[in-house]
Amino acid sequence: MSVEQAKGQEAEERYPFTTSNDAADKWEPVEAERAEPDGHMQRLMDAVAEAIDGGLFYTSDVFDAVAKSLGDYFEYPNDPEIRRVEGGVRGMEVYYARGALNARRERAANREAVKLFAVGQKLKELRFGVSRYSTGEVVGVFRESGEVKLHLTKRGSRNRWEITVGAARLPRPEAPVAPQPTRNDIPGQQALGM
Repeated sequence: MSVEQAKGQEAEERYPFTTSNDAADKWEPVEAERAEPDGHMQRLMDAVAEAIDGGLFYTSDVFDAVAKSLGDYFEYPNDPEIRRVEGGVRGMEVYYARGALNARRERAANREAVKLFAVGQKLKELRFGVSRYSTGEVVGVFRESGEVKLHLTKRGSRNRWEITVGAARLPRPEAPVAPQPTRNDIPGQQALGM
């Protein structure tokens, strides 16, 4: 093996770092589910998942576990960002990988939870942020995105509010209602028949 081939192989065996400023641009399409992670990104996400599933929570603890797990593959000597960003460039990669992993898991939870909802269901005692609502009626179920559209009311108010939210954020209905076909069905959505 020639020296050039050895250097090329060594480069392939290392994680391809970017600057901390470019890390967001690299990870954003993966987090938004507009792109699949490449092999290096997936390997990093798997290491982050292993650390989180092992009970670690704090970013510095997750970073230490990932660095240990990936070893030389994840080394970055003379990191120019180490004083500017916790963990340097490697820390930013772990941070964005964790964000993409959390977004992926949240979408999966929403797609599973949305199966429990159908148009016409009534939910009680809902809270979104600091706002509380006495009732919510399901007016749309978006199975592909895992979201539910609700019309909300507050006790004593004539006002009505509308929100579309991930199904995993909602309380489980007491009894799931079988979806009723309507003449206005739109692919991926059950709409109220008018």
